[in-house]
Amino acid sequence: MKLKMGLGLAFLFTVTLVSGCKTNVVELLSAQPASSIPQGSGGNGTPNAAPTLAPTHPWTTVTGSSGTTSYRAKGSVTNVNYGFIEYLPAGYSAATAAYYPIVIFLHGTGERGDGSAAALANYRNNSGSAAGPQYNIDHGKYYNAVVITPQCESNGWWNSSGLNNLLVHVLANYKVNPKRVLVTGLSMGGGGTWDFVGGYASKFAAAMPICPATDCGGNNAASAVTAGVKIWGFHAMDDWVPATGSQACMTKIGGALGQVGGFMDSYISGGPHQTAHFNNGTKRWVFESEVDCTDSAGNPWPIQICQTLYKDGGHGIWGNVYQHATDLPMTWLLNQSRP
Repeated sequence: MKLKMGLGLAFLFTVTLVSGCKTNVVELLSAQPASSIPQGSGGNGTPNAAPTLAPTHPWTTVTGSSGTTSYRAKGSVTNVNYGFIEYLPAGYSAATAAYYPIVIFLHGTGERGDGSAAALANYRNNSGSAAGPQYNIDHGKYYNAVVITPQCESNGWWNSSGLNNLLVHVLANYKVNPKRVLVTGLSMGGGGTWDFVGGYASKFAAAMPICPATDCGGNNAASAVTAGVKIWGFHAMDDWVPATGSQACMTKIGGALGQVGGFMDSYISGGPHQTAHFNNGTKRWVFESEVDCTDSAGNPWPIQICQTLYKDGGHGIWGNVYQHATDLPMTWLLNQSRP
């Protein structure tokens, strides 16, 4: 699959946090008829105030207008020990409470800093090497979601308890749907994604770890399965951070699901990019030569846990994911919800 970079430049705005109460929690979806939503990038348009479509209808993941980006310096938010970049989508101020998905993006080791406004701005302006969701927003991909990008302290590692304090703050003070809590990260942030989900699995709808620098751990895998967290992982077979770590995670997840055989049993050695899903009927992992987490008809697998193994790409495959040519991974992530 080829990738594309975002188009255009987003303008930088500064906003004041808007407090949203956690009442009337409902699945609020786009009110557009299904036939009017373009495919490939998740559809365009701004959110409407009331749900008129079934919960299975795709969430409108991209809007046509830029939202606002602000910096929340470390120490400025009570009980939160991370500085973070905050993106609020267009239409946020007029939306009802408990509306938007919340995406938390965890960076790798190269983007660590002291969490000050200056450090956050420097990270944001030099994020080409770790081009996550905020990078896409800054280049014209205006996600219809609240996107939070914390900065890990210099020489530190992601701390799940500290990240949970941040999530508690966001859930209490932003217009986000607690059924649509999503986390993704790359390298160190991929490992942090596993740890965060493992420690607080019941809070998450979905996770997307990319080339994680650490194994997920048996307890984290079991917790994710028990809580029904949807997962789509990515790793390159030629990564200097061995792909065997991600394979081990899927083996542990398979064990929690009653796996028969091994995770790599149907993998085509030396073949193209491949994605595995878990067949709950045979209890086996099935690899297909594609980068997709749906069946041939575009429907979600009964168990929404997939692992893509790129044949090549090294450690920097996050560009293949976050800047995917049809935005497939981010569209998948933003469309996940807890029951």
